[in-house]
Amino acid sequence: MIRHSRLWLIAALLLSLSFVTSTASAAQLSDLTGGVSWGMTRAEVEASYREELIAEYRREIAGSRDAVRNDRLRRGVDEKIERFRATWIEFNGARTGYESSTIADEIFTGANLAMMILPSADVPKYFVFKDERLAKIMIATNVASLDFIPFDEFVRTLRGVYGRPDAVETEVDDIGINQEVRARWTDSNTRLRVENKSSVFNTFLMVLTDVSRDDFKRDTRAASAAERAAGGTLDSIFQEVAADTSNRTGDDVVDRIVGSQTEVHVRLRSDAAEGDALTSQAAGSSAMDDTEVLQDVEKVERRSSTRRSRTPAREESAPSSGGGRTIY
Repeated sequence: MIRHSRLWLIAALLLSLSFVTSTASAAQLSDLTGGVSWGMTRAEVEASYREELIAEYRREIAGSRDAVRNDRLRRGVDEKIERFRATWIEFNGARTGYESSTIADEIFTGANLAMMILPSADVPKYFVFKDERLAKIMIATNVASLDFIPFDEFVRTLRGVYGRPDAVETEVDDIGINQEVRARWTDSNTRLRVENKSSVFNTFLMVLTDVSRDDFKRDTRAASAAERAAGGTLDSIFQEVAADTSNRTGDDVVDRIVGSQTEVHVRLRSDAAEGDALTSQAAGSSAMDDTEVLQDVEKVERRSSTRRSRTPAREESAPSSGGGRTIY
């Protein structure tokens, strides 16, 4: 019963991913693109979405004589179109927040990329443009909306719809078990790559790309020059600051993260003297002997004792029976 429920959920998901419902007898990967075609401009994608909304609006008002309701639905179409247009974002070097999201590996600076988003609580859809042409569609599916189906079962269900995948990749998890993490299908027009992002983002990411073009991704081995100029990823920032021994006290971590100078000054804990002491100990030579440690401890204890002796003791008073307030 549970398995049939999960299959129904995935079937409903696949039907909901399109602007329009495909009438083809056999499922094609291109059906998932939903009324848009690879190479479309931003204006053409907006027009395709608008046409689908208008078609839905006409179905809603068919036979209706309620002018107030019909006008409300019409204004709703205009508002959805404007919200979709307002999601346009260009990856031109400034940090956007998507560098630490489920789609972080799919977008990056220095490649003339831009994006529009159809927001959804469970299945947001991202349209990525490369050189001002539609080149990628990403669908982030909340695993909770699929009844927390395991990734390998999700892949098996897609196999039943689109046939055997071209490739399935596995990785060994934290407890030594080989788990499926990625699968890929292709047809004459479209490539589908499915990524298991559930461990961090509770998401299965479906990535659609033009089969005639490269399946471009961010190089996770090293941040690009443009990415470093914008502050870099958090991992790259900490790695670079930790490795830079020539400027241990002048490189502020917060400034690197936000990409501009701030009044907040935070550096890696291993900077300066503490870092030198830890390094010396790791190398086998103590940065201070036991005598110095004991002397430092005694100094701290003397200062604490002096502060306590100078602090007047507070007298406890009984609760007032008058109009005063008792504080507990």
